[in-house]
Amino acid sequence: MRTRTSMPLLPALVLTVSGCGALGLREDGRKPLTPMPSEAPTGPEYGSVDDVVAALAKGGFDSKVTVRNE
Repeated sequence: MRTRTSMPLLPALVLTVSGCGALGLREDGRKPLTPMPSEAPTGPEYGSVDDVVAALAKGGFDSKVTVRNE
């Protein structure tokens, strides 16, 4: 059995659900994708893991390879 109080809630619910598109979300509910910065590489830049570690060391980041797959 419906009560008189449920009828005013229906338009409020419809407005709330339909307003979700105004929040900047995609149709699937996720945030829009952020484009890649122009500085980001589009392909591989290093030939091996050791080359990456050497580049990190040159940039001031101390790192090491913990696992190697041969």
